[in-house]
This record gives sequence, C-alpha cells and structure tokens, in this order.
Amino acid sequence: MTRGEFLSPLMITVNRTMQGNLNNITELKNLSYQEKIVTRMVNGCLIPPYYKKQK
Repeated sequence: MTRGEFLSPLMITVNRTMQGNLNNITELKNLSYQEKIVTRMVNGCLIPPYYKKQK
C-alpha cells in the first residue's frame, strides 16, 4: 500500500504543499480552484478579499 493510496488528489496536494514541494508556479496554475484555496490556506497566504472576489 502506497502512502497516498487512499488520499484524494486534494489531500496529496496539501501534503506536498506542507512539505514545501509545491513551489513551481506552473504547478500552481494547474491546480483546481479548491486546491488553490487549500494551498493558500496551508501557506498562510489566503487573503479574505481574494477569496471573496474568486468565490
């Protein structure tokens, strides 16, 4: 059983982000909207105005 076998793609993204492996801008562009929100939350960069504007 692999480490991420039962994780959703979103959770895998969060795990990679927390490990600091999601620094590539191209990679960030390819994330879904939900993943971008989580990534920003994990990185501590989720600004409320941005969130409201995108929502």
